[in-house]
Formats: sequence, C-alpha cells, structure tokens
Amino acid sequence: MILITMLATLLVTKPSFAQWEDPPPSKPAPEKVRFPYKSGAPVPRGYHVESRVRPGLLVTGILMTGVAYAWGALTLGSSKCSGDHWMLLPFAGPFMAADRADGNASSGPCDDPEGIRGAIRTESGLGQTVGGILLLFSASYPRQDLVPDDTSAHADAQRRWTVVPALGPSSAGFSMIGRF
Repeated sequence: MILITMLATLLVTKPSFAQWEDPPPSKPAPEKVRFPYKSGAPVPRGYHVESRVRPGLLVTGILMTGVAYAWGALTLGSSKCSGDHWMLLPFAGPFMAADRADGNASSGPCDDPEGIRGAIRTESGLGQTVGGILLLFSASYPRQDLVPDDTSAHADAQRRWTVVPALGPSSAGFSMIGRF
C-alpha cells in the first residue's frame, strides 16, 4: 500500500529539483589579429606595430646548437685524447679541438684511422655555427606585425613580466616576476 501511494505521489506531483544556473559566460579575450607590416609603410588608424622574435629561427637555432653541442660534448668531451676536452666549450671548442688534435697517434685511445673523431669535431662545429647564426638572425631581424590597439591593451593588462635583482644574505642573482 505504501508503495502504491509513493508511486501515485510521484506521478501526480511534479518533481522539483534544485535548479543550477550556469554562471554567465565570461567574455573571452579578444584574439590578436595580426597583419604583416612592411617597414616604411603607413600605419592605419586604430593599429600599431609590434615586433617579436621569429619563432621558427629561434627554435631551429636552439635545436641545432643544442644537438650539435651535445653530440660533440658527449662523444669526445670525456675523451683521454689531448685537445678533445675543448669540445666542452660551446661554439669555438670543436675548432680548437681540431687544431690541437694529435693526428700522429697510431695506437691507443686516440688512434683514428677512419677519421671519425675529426668528422665529429667538424659536424659539431658546423652545427653549432649554423645554429648560432640562426639565433643571431632571430634576434636581429624581428617580425613586425600590425595589431589593433584595443586587443593589445587588453593583452598587456593580463600578461606582464619583469626581471628584478634578488639579493640575499649569502646569494645574489635575478628573479622573474610575472602575471599571466
């Protein structure tokens, strides 16, 4: 009997559930619409020019330099041959190691009849040089874009970072403070 009463009550009455209201959607940050800018061209009203590092050159330069350095430092940097310890010095190290290499070794750990050590020095040096040139180009030739004034102001209000000196009783250095 109780079961029938409960079923009748459920069928006759309208169930009431707590109404959860979704919060009003927040406005998404407006996207920065960027247009390429040619140097010397007039800047349209409502826009300004922003410069930024070219990410393709930067990433490629970092990867080339890092891989070439790691290749030379890990293979020859811990060698017992005279001059190979120069491989631990970035950029100039492979060339100094090649200059100080003992080409007359006929036996022992420095024997290199196939020229593998010389090839590693050359590849490491060239890779680090090309990677370094790409890094210099990424910093020297920034990309310039036209950006609407209102989106830049909104983005600057949200993201900001600063490098500040940090001094302690037994240490000193720099810290980065940011708001993202």
